[in-house]
Amino acid sequence: MSASQPPSPTQAAKFSPEGAAAAALNRLAKPLTQDELDEMRWEKERDQRQRFRRLVDPGIIRSNNEAMSDAGIKCLSTICHNILDHPEEEKYRRFKTTNHRIKSDVIEVKGGLEFAVAIGFREQVEDFQPYYAWKPTAQNADALRIGAYVLGEFQQKIIAKEELAKIRKATKQDEAQQAAQRVKLAFEDDRKSMARKSRMEKEHRQALLDAQDRADAEGRTAALAPPTLAAAPSSDEHDKDE
Repeated sequence: MSASQPPSPTQAAKFSPEGAAAAALNRLAKPLTQDELDEMRWEKERDQRQRFRRLVDPGIIRSNNEAMSDAGIKCLSTICHNILDHPEEEKYRRFKTTNHRIKSDVIEVKGGLEFAVAIGFREQVEDFQPYYAWKPTAQNADALRIGAYVLGEFQQKIIAKEELAKIRKATKQDEAQQAAQRVKLAFEDDRKSMARKSRMEKEHRQALLDAQDRADAEGRTAALAPPTLAAAPSSDEHDKDE
């Protein structure tokens, strides 16, 4: 359409403010898909994920040695998933601080208890015994879900690290076995070489002994033989002398 030509009625209606407003209203009236809802929630929870990541690193990872931090992350992840997988079972929504694994992998791990509190656990006392309980509220449910996701991120790194360690260990074992096999083969070759050398030396000594025996036998035979008499001159030689 040239600048001198006015827009057609169809084009005027298509680009009119009223048409744009109607299209916007139609989009707002249309229900969002689950993917769109998930994406909106993902963006909304970005800051919470970052907060939980900081609770893990540096909170747990840089405050403990590698073994303790790995154990803490695994234990906290198990606590989260037990609640998520069994939402109706109360036994998974509480833990005692005197429990051996909880004590070693959460209480004694720096940052472990702080993470448990962040996902909704609160300290309580029953029969003079302290324990931590998780209350199923909407806020705690969101915190639990986000915390479990973040722990899963770090647990995947732990699993990858452990698999790599297994591969390296297996490689070292293979190398050690190959080195042992090479030593064994070298020893066997050396033993065979020594046996061959010993056999050759024995054969050589036997050959010398046999030669000496033959020489001695020939000497004894020569000594026992009667002396050889000089031959008498022939008649022809006697005639010549006369």
